Parts: sequence; C-alpha cells; structure tokens
Amino acid sequence: MKVLTTNHNNLSYEFRYLERTNVIEVWKDGKFTYLISSTPRKVKCNCPGGMFRGKCWHLRMVPEVLSQPTTHSIFADIVEEVGEMVYRKERLR
Repeated sequence: MKVLTTNHNNLSYEFRYLERTNVIEVWKDGKFTYLISSTPRKVKCNCPGGMFRGKCWHLRMVPEVLSQPTTHSIFADIVEEVGEMVYRKERLR
C-alpha cells in the first residue's frame, strides 16, 4: 500500500493505493469517499467530476501517489487484504 496525504480546499485527503488490486481509495476528512480505478486504456474516478467530465483533480494526484514508497505495516497488510476481497468481487459483477 502506498499512502499520500494532502490538503485541498481546506479539506484533508488521503489517497491509498492498494497495490494488489491496482485501485486508489480517496478518503476525505477520514471518510472513504471515492475510488480511482484503472483499465488497460483508462484511469477513472467515480467522483461527480470524474463521472460526468471524465477528469477531476483526484486524477492529477495519481502520479504522485504512485511515486510514494510502499508502506510496510500490519495495518497496510490488512487494508490490502480487505481491498482485495472487496474490489475483486466488484469486478466480477
């Protein structure tokens, strides 16, 4: 898992890149808010801007998130395992 914490418009954001499932969870003020996923052709965010315009500021953060070092901790391992169960199941639908 790679983590990037930043502020945007006076709100605290945390981007969690789950390496096993290749998705980025976007947390705003400590609450899970959006999901950035990728296919071989496109990276997309499920926020309103990403859904309707196909672009948002969250997507501009992707290169910075991916450049972060991998976090090695028990918490990171648990988050990766849960993410793997949730996001693999979503893809099967």
